[in-house]
Amino acid sequence: MTGGETPLIGVKPLNKMTNQQFLDQIRHSSAHLLAAAVLELYPDTKLTIGPAIENGFYYDFDFASPISETDLTLIED
Repeated sequence: MTGGETPLIGVKPLNKMTNQQFLDQIRHSSAHLLAAAVLELYPDTKLTIGPAIENGFYYDFDFASPISETDLTLIED
């Protein structure tokens, strides 16, 4: 920290994390980014759960109407 920043409680600096902790943090953050992207495109979507898991992450969504393969490309972009 360089100045008047307040550290986040319970969050380790990157240089103090193990590789696994860092990977878990990236997966957790990625789930939040996915949720934000979905909500931007489909604001009526309800978020359910989106944890990091052993080999990545996932997020369950309750869409107001079904989505298609084309919608997945929009979300990825």
